[in-house]
Amino acid sequence: MRKTISIGVCEFPADTQNFWEAIKFADVAFYKAKERGRNKVLRFEIDMWAGQRY
Repeated sequence: MRKTISIGVCEFPADTQNFWEAIKFADVAFYKAKERGRNKVLRFEIDMWAGQRY
């Protein structure tokens, strides 16, 4: 069985001053990493937030 990992990163407090918003941003980056083919690490960028329903 092959295993992969996807990681979403949000830099706190550089990306946001709010802890819970940082968690949301990291989650968005995580799902973007999965969309881009798995086995990826992505740092949150504000353009990832556009169009997100959270």
